[in-house]
Amino acid sequence: MTKKDNLPGGGQLATILASLLLVLLGLFTPMATLDQIFLPPDTYSLAGGVFDLFAEGELLLGSIIFLFSMVFPIGKVLVLLWAYGQRRQGKSPPVRLALLEFLGKWSMLDVFVLAITFGAANLGVLSEVDIHWGIYCYGAGVILSIIATLQLSWSFNGCSDDSSAIHGSRVLHGLTLLSFLAGIVLPLAEIEKWLFWEQQYSVITALPGLLAEREFLMPLILFCFVLALPAMHFLLSGLVRWRKNPSATLRSRARFVEKWAMFDVYALAVLLVFIKMSDSAEVQLLPGFWALLAAAVLNLGDRLWATRTAN
Repeated sequence: MTKKDNLPGGGQLATILASLLLVLLGLFTPMATLDQIFLPPDTYSLAGGVFDLFAEGELLLGSIIFLFSMVFPIGKVLVLLWAYGQRRQGKSPPVRLALLEFLGKWSMLDVFVLAITFGAANLGVLSEVDIHWGIYCYGAGVILSIIATLQLSWSFNGCSDDSSAIHGSRVLHGLTLLSFLAGIVLPLAEIEKWLFWEQQYSVITALPGLLAEREFLMPLILFCFVLALPAMHFLLSGLVRWRKNPSATLRSRARFVEKWAMFDVYALAVLLVFIKMSDSAEVQLLPGFWALLAAAVLNLGDRLWATRTAN
């Protein structure tokens, strides 16, 4: 099949436009209501929350969330529209779509920030957090943008065989897997407020807490992108490394699943939430967080090593 045969159709354009619409809805519609002790309830959108951070002088946190959750998602969809037009004209892509594939998952940062904040509320650090539909619109838009990027990448490049995974380090893979498992099982942080509450927060305890509050979609998102897909990523990439002659299908599946493993995004979200929470509570990052952060760094190093060795 030639590249001309892979011209994008109306379905790809619909995916891109739906992604843009959902991201914009998610940015400016209510995503949560924060009800703190002795304070009136405060309902805010993603964009409103970012502007509040700037107003409170939280320039670093505000800038990070503004970049990953506002600038990049909208900019990415606009680039995808441009790439779609270029492909329809038979031209080369205006940017490296592989870079968009790698960066696309980081737009989920704010979804994980809200999930962690909700989990902290269940510990008694905050009075109550109610999640609204805006955050789900935003998350759906980000996921659609990742799908659109993969579709366009296929349209430009076809089903190319990425052999770089064969060259990945077995040692780095093993260390990354061990760090990931430790980060999932061990507590991420200990939170103490006003001498009344002292609780530990971990991924394992966050999921039952969300389910207890009858929030079913948010724990499903966490389970899929922070637990299940990363576990599948480690399994498939391990098979690629340890088999003597891994098939092209196995390599392709390993690379596909890797794009959806978001434990590294979750680690950054944990750091941002607990930095912000330290303004009103005493927060101590525990070994689980450092293990999860190590897994994210090692995973990036493993990927870079594999790519460099393959070239």
